[in-house]
Amino acid sequence: MPLDKLFATPIFHVDLPEPARVLIEHQYNEAKEAIEMNLNEGTWCDNIRTTFVSGENDFIERYNLFGLETFTSPVVKYFHDELFKSGEVKLFESWINYQGKHQHQRQHTHHGSIISAVYYLKTNGNDGNITFHPPVSGMELKDPSGDEWTYSMVSYPPKEGRLFVFPSWVPHSVGDNMTDDTRISIAMNYR
Repeated sequence: MPLDKLFATPIFHVDLPEPARVLIEHQYNEAKEAIEMNLNEGTWCDNIRTTFVSGENDFIERYNLFGLETFTSPVVKYFHDELFKSGEVKLFESWINYQGKHQHQRQHTHHGSIISAVYYLKTNGNDGNITFHPPVSGMELKDPSGDEWTYSMVSYPPKEGRLFVFPSWVPHSVGDNMTDDTRISIAMNYR
């Protein structure tokens, strides 16, 4: 008997192994000064600092963070293959976000891509959850803990070294950072 997975919203997360995290952090530290000189303020009407510039988002290539691509691309490929069973997916866009005290990101999607990912480079774990919202109005999501209650959104706390992978059409937001620490995340789009 076939199982139809109607309106499923796949969200995948994995903690990268320590050697990967060390390499990514080393490559980031090598480029940190140049990165911070190229941050933009207020993109998307949010109050974060980011390297995002429409049409110019080659962060990983520009700053030689190939360790990040090396470790994330196989995870994204696995996610893609589980969803679509055929075809290829390649990184085409990446940028870094610095989210300081009282900063957040409003609900948004990533148009023009198939799969999106976010990697948490620096976080204290209390500086704003990533929240996934139902892609269809009126739809409720099941609590991933297995609780029988349903919710209109599901939130995950950030964790250093954690990678989230999700379909680009899934609306998501990031809560206010109420701490004195700046969270650093790297976003990636694939198609």
